[in-house]
Amino acid sequence: MTKYVANENGDWWEVVEGESLYLIDTANPDITKAMEEEDTNPYQDKFEYFIQQYGVKVGLNIGEEVKV
Repeated sequence: MTKYVANENGDWWEVVEGESLYLIDTANPDITKAMEEEDTNPYQDKFEYFIQQYGVKVGLNIGEEVKV
């Protein structure tokens, strides 16, 4: 069975058990500096490669409910 996730912006994608996600925080001065040096921003094509290169790799426990 296929599994999907979505964010609050309405973006959605398929996820596969065991795959990782990557997270960057632009409040981090190192990330901001890297974005300037790489001359990249979230509105450019291929921003996902920047996120994968500089982001924190996180796992996803599919089926685990998180209460906020």
